[in-house]
Amino acid sequence: MGKSQKKRSMRRHNPMRVPDSHLEKGLASASTSSSKTEAILPIIQKMESADAGERKWACVAVSNLIYNDPSTRRLLQGKNIVGVLINRLSDGEEEVVVEAAGALRNLCIDGGYDICAEMYNKNIIAPLQTFIPKISDTLSQFLESPKNAPEGAQKVVYEFADNVITILWCLSETSNKALNAVNQLALIPFLMSFLASRDQLPVTTVTSAAQCLYVLTDDNQPAIDDVRANLGYAPTLLEIAKSFSGPADPKGKSPAAEERTITLRVLACGILRNVSPLPPPSAAALVDLEKEVLLPVLGPVASSVSLLEASDAVQAIIQRQTEEPHIEKSPGKGVPKSDHRTPEEQELERIEARLRAVQLALEILTGVCATLPDPEAGEEADNNDDEVEVDGEQDDDAMDDGEDAPMAQEDAAPNGTSAPSSASSFLPTLLQPLLSLIQPTPLSFAPPNASSPHSPPGNSGFASPDVTAPQSPQ
Repeated sequence: MGKSQKKRSMRRHNPMRVPDSHLEKGLASASTSSSKTEAILPIIQKMESADAGERKWACVAVSNLIYNDPSTRRLLQGKNIVGVLINRLSDGEEEVVVEAAGALRNLCIDGGYDICAEMYNKNIIAPLQTFIPKISDTLSQFLESPKNAPEGAQKVVYEFADNVITILWCLSETSNKALNAVNQLALIPFLMSFLASRDQLPVTTVTSAAQCLYVLTDDNQPAIDDVRANLGYAPTLLEIAKSFSGPADPKGKSPAAEERTITLRVLACGILRNVSPLPPPSAAALVDLEKEVLLPVLGPVASSVSLLEASDAVQAIIQRQTEEPHIEKSPGKGVPKSDHRTPEEQELERIEARLRAVQLALEILTGVCATLPDPEAGEEADNNDDEVEVDGEQDDDAMDDGEDAPMAQEDAAPNGTSAPSSASSFLPTLLQPLLSLIQPTPLSFAPPNASSPHSPPGNSGFASPDVTAPQSPQ
């Protein structure tokens, strides 16, 4: 009998956030430690302005102000910024709605469980629910007639979809109440549509959809049943995991496109494992999931990086930034600063994306290891077989059952739940990579009371986060 996998007592939130546990509690301490206190009130006032341009500016300014700055985020929370932004999701101007969703998405990543819980309590689900069919309809039109859709309009819709999906992903990892509310939205067909059309969509948006799906299918029976019920979903996930070449990366602008492609394959493996065993008559049910998919994909990913080399590269980039600081031209009064990243920031994002892919692969492999049988169980079974053979007094039916047992084990093997031999033989090859990954590096222990040298990817603008999360959530 296999080991029972221990489930997490609390769902994992997207880990991409600036740690703020070292800060003192309370608005007074936040006001003292924040350098942007004077900017808070004008932003709150412009949120309610009659001018749509000012409302849009205020939403963008929120993302800029919380950039690697938990003190300012706490000040904004004290001014009910979450409630104000949720109200802006019902704004009459589409640009304001898009920017408000982006600000809320960044707050989800930056604030963790507490701010996601506040969003849920202030009924963010209601406006998000109205966006899902609108996004689906618009994407369908773009995919059917891409030449008739301006590139700028497509970019806005893809980014907006990314923001909405990421918020739902983070909410799903907040509490059981929030997860149940997300389940009521019946998101599985919506999310799978992005994966099915991956060749025509940006890699960031597709990866966010996969991340949200991974989180929703993690020990969540309603979502698992929805995936199993559609015979077309499992083949799509298998295709992504086994032979996926990468979704669209318009003009090759994404510095972490390759890393996101790897992450997407890993996420597909995780989703498949979450929903296994797949029921017949799906052809995917005949696939030995561990032997043919999980181990061949996840093993190379887990051994694909050297933490010491990554640490040295990060330190070199940070040193270069210190010696040659990037000076950005002022965009002018009343205009939010650009969210364009420097080459150094893009390289840091690429390294972080690869490390998060490794982290996710290890998480899934841990689940595989947790369900392997105990050696003692196998020895006990062998002893029982010997006793049956020596006794020789069982009736014919019992003997027939014994003869059929090996065949039953073979039949159970395709789903990777009862035939551990392939996993058992493969896992020793991971020993050396795992030993290297547990070795601390100079960046393993951040100095106390210091802010992160690299803010979470996508903490301004619309760039999609990588695993794992909101950041996760998964």
